[in-house]
Amino acid sequence: FLEKNYVGRAPPKNSQLGCSGGGTATLMQFKESVPEHTHADADEYLYVVAGIGEVRIGGTNQPLAASVFVQIPRTMAHTLTVRGKTPLVVLSIKAGEPCGTATAARTGGRP
Repeated sequence: FLEKNYVGRAPPKNSQLGCSGGGTATLMQFKESVPEHTHADADEYLYVVAGIGEVRIGGTNQPLAASVFVQIPRTMAHTLTVRGKTPLVVLSIKAGEPCGTATAARTGGRP
């Protein structure tokens, strides 16, 4: 899937991979940082597929690289920062935010 849909130098891309009454799964590819935000109704789990960066969760920084797994509790402020020239490719799973909710529809699955 990723080989055929890799963002490369193109604008950021979010591809919804799955959606159910209990959560969503989205493959996110971006080259610029994601501003600080929260998810009121969902815990977010991030798995880094490729690229390097950093996640700041509630004031604590954690490096991101391929194979890193991060849990972000609901309502916890967080931001993602891209480091390097290649896009950060992340699988985002939000548990507790069903398909079709206002947040899922508004963000298109972004973190």
